[in-house]
Amino acid sequence: MMLTTGAAHADPIQGDYRTPKTGGMAKVAACGAGFCMTYTSGAFNGKQFAAFKSTGNGKYAGKLISSPNGSKEYARPRSPAAKSR
Repeated sequence: MMLTTGAAHADPIQGDYRTPKTGGMAKVAACGAGFCMTYTSGAFNGKQFAAFKSTGNGKYAGKLISSPNGSKEYARPRSPAAKSR
């Protein structure tokens, strides 16, 4: 039996996104048993604002932890292709 090691496969949701209302940037990254969304630009750079988990079949469920401007500013991308480049 041969064992091989390699880089862990990232979930398709992981990556950089542009927030729709402000145009700021946010990153989805592995966090505990799920994922966290954190601002990576602007006045709230470094602030985590959402946490969620995969529910299977490309779907995710979670919650908005905080929203600095009082609104739900991010939108779940329809597919990994919706990520900004």
